[in-house]
Amino acid sequence: METKEFYSLIKEYQQSEVDTVFSENDLFAIELEDKSPAYASIVEDALALYLGEKGITGYLRLCFLDPDTSPLEKQEVENSQECFILTLNNAKENLEPEDLAAIEESGIDFAEGSYPMVRIKRQYRFPWFLTDEEQQSFVLALRGILFAKTYVGQFGKISKTNSLTPWLESFGLDDIDKREYFPYFKQAKDEKELFTVEARELSDDDYGVEYPQARLTNEEKLSLYRRMKAKAGKILYVATFLLPEPFRDAKGGAPVFPVAYMLFDPQKHVMLDFYLVDDYEQQHAKFVSRLLDSFDQGGKPQAIHCFGDRTYPLLSYVGTQLNIMMVRGKQNDELDAIIEEVISQEVNAEEEHDHEHHEHVHAPGCDHHHHE
Repeated sequence: METKEFYSLIKEYQQSEVDTVFSENDLFAIELEDKSPAYASIVEDALALYLGEKGITGYLRLCFLDPDTSPLEKQEVENSQECFILTLNNAKENLEPEDLAAIEESGIDFAEGSYPMVRIKRQYRFPWFLTDEEQQSFVLALRGILFAKTYVGQFGKISKTNSLTPWLESFGLDDIDKREYFPYFKQAKDEKELFTVEARELSDDDYGVEYPQARLTNEEKLSLYRRMKAKAGKILYVATFLLPEPFRDAKGGAPVFPVAYMLFDPQKHVMLDFYLVDDYEQQHAKFVSRLLDSFDQGGKPQAIHCFGDRTYPLLSYVGTQLNIMMVRGKQNDELDAIIEEVISQEVNAEEEHDHEHHEHVHAPGCDHHHHE
């Protein structure tokens, strides 16, 4: 995409004062080329466009986050966002060289302190530069937002935080208090119209976090671990958590926030295993495999306490298969302190050793330590 077209549209958006029509509480969507929605959330000097189901789920998790949520869980929710981010009021010296070169190439003038910066934030990755294809999607979404501003603006607004009710009432809908409707804009097929608009409902089925669930399918292993006698009174803790600092991806591209697996013996107060993966959805089976390996070395437990949102969904079915009781772990100060120590050590190791493929120093008291 030509940089001139890209930045001239951003400048048009910057000058259009879209936030005078929409508030931060308003949610509306623009359909992208692949038919997926980009949900717009607008503030005075920034714009976030949440992408598809992952995007809306992350956005709603953030909206409904309990103020008392633990810092680790808060960071997890923040890093689960999937969106385009546009900030409008950046100082020149805060831009990356790539941003500055692109703006200069475009020939579009921005006032000092009003330089734009656009990034794409993928789930569990650091915000990163846009590809050509992503730039085209972003431009389509911006055009949709500018159309939406003019379109919704003609209906007026009830209050600073409610811009959409007058528009919804124009449809004659009698259940707008009970259902969650939002405007959905898509490119018009008729060239006379830029976009068409309809009222869509955001139902509870449209969002929710579903973490992978493991199921042991190898009959030989299943039989082996099912027959293995559990050690009386033996309990293990399994914790999974997102590291709060991103690590450089060996393949290039956006740095990644790895997911950690920790196996802990609460009776001996010792960590038995620690492991990191870059892509939890693709690599979660490695956590289960390592847990089974630990039974060979230290015996099968009667129960496993699961800490972290991912852990119980991951292990609950395996527990049923192997006759191990899986329970959701309660708040645990000892485990929290060890996780904090591990995170601190991992982050320091990454800062000290900027390796091609991030091999880290061993976590405290741990013999097994790998990173895929």
